Amino acid sequence: MNHPNLSDEINRNITQSEKDGGIWLEKVEVGTTVIVETKNTTYKIEKRGNDDYYIEGNEKHCKLPTKCWINGSTWGGSMLKMKFIGIEMHMEYGTEKLGTITTTPIKRVSIHQKDKL
Repeated sequence: MNHPNLSDEINRNITQSEKDGGIWLEKVEVGTTVIVETKNTTYKIEKRGNDDYYIEGNEKHCKLPTKCWINGSTWGGSMLKMKFIGIEMHMEYGTEKLGTITTTPIKRVSIHQKDKL
């Protein structure tokens, strides 16, 4: 759904990102794993509670499952689409130890139920 305070271009880009496979984190069920493939890294994110996530996959930041928060996605500027992981956007997540981290562009997102991994 278009947001009245955003430009037509941004609304079109968000809509396209959703059509291409972007996901809303609040629609992901607890116990589900989300695989986020970026230009450089494949992340595995496990949703353990409403805002309780563990991430792994980056050799430098989260080689092993690491408790994190996920802010959402950006196109690299100051606008952040909260709790959304969008195709061709950059995921913004953080850990207590490292603070906020911005990924390379997201190429693919897939959702896996716990019993289907």
